[in-house]
Amino acid sequence: MMSGNLEQVAKNQPWSDFEQWNMLFEALCETRGFTAVNDLAHAYCRRMRRQTQRDLDAAVRSINNWRAGSHAPSARNLAVLAQILEVSSDPALHEAWQTLYRRAKGQPNTASSVTAQAPSRDSRITTLVRGMRWRRPFLIAVSALVVAFVVGYAFRSAGDRVTASASAEPQQLIPYRPTVILAVGQRAVIHGYRAECGRPAPDKDETTSILPSKIGIGTLIAGNTGVRYSRHCGGNTPAREVILHAEHAGSDKIELFGDVISIAVTE
Repeated sequence: MMSGNLEQVAKNQPWSDFEQWNMLFEALCETRGFTAVNDLAHAYCRRMRRQTQRDLDAAVRSINNWRAGSHAPSARNLAVLAQILEVSSDPALHEAWQTLYRRAKGQPNTASSVTAQAPSRDSRITTLVRGMRWRRPFLIAVSALVVAFVVGYAFRSAGDRVTASASAEPQQLIPYRPTVILAVGQRAVIHGYRAECGRPAPDKDETTSILPSKIGIGTLIAGNTGVRYSRHCGGNTPAREVILHAEHAGSDKIELFGDVISIAVTE
């Protein structure tokens, strides 16, 4: 069974009580099951389509800084975090999220003032474009030359590029989630099952055969292939998703591949 602390995390939080964005961010990570920074970093990299270990390490550093309050994320990163953490699902949470972020960035605490910033940026861009009108014929001619060069090069090296793109197709990062909070009927990737380092990911039958056949609060199933980070392998290695399908309200603690996972399922 889960600890009382984790069960408390699964309950609704008084978002309006928070006074700093980074404290709200940290509490929301706990509520959504991202207790380990590495879990959120994996989700962030998947959303941003970033695949390398360097990307993952950079995401971990940024998230640590955001949670510590060293600085607030950019508007783009804020939007990505909001999607991952499902901020829009709760109006009170969304209001606190935006209000405290504006405070952290030193912006006026009104929606209208934030909205008003957009036209000013558009105006600056419009002014710049108007100032460049006299250059338009020259830019068109240069653009035509560039396009002709690129198209010619593309035809000459099409075969090489097709081969390279096929071999470099990005794979999804599979997260390990030590804490999972779901509602009945929801599904989530909670871990990844790998073969030997660098070997192709196990097939679904093999993965299913090593999973617990039944747990009290749901069912574990094999998902798609991807890559997961492994300290033993020294980086990412091919793996297959392990998905939890939440079926019954309650809490449980399971072990997969030597890692402990705490699970809470709500109605």
